[in-house]
Amino acid sequence: MRLKNENEKWIQPRAASIAGLPFFWNTLAGNAFYVAMLFGVMALAEKRFPSLREPLAAEAGRELAFR
Repeated sequence: MRLKNENEKWIQPRAASIAGLPFFWNTLAGNAFYVAMLFGVMALAEKRFPSLREPLAAEAGRELAFR
């Protein structure tokens, strides 16, 4: 496909990006849902099974590495 002028190569990708904006909300909503689901399930699992919790450095007898 030959472009009529130099500006056409920027117009088509912009048009496609603008056309996809209404669907971007669905992407953000889906990501937020799955993040909440994964972190929520992990929090519930840690509450139910205390062995899943990571011990604090002070409780494990080690010093913090980021001092």
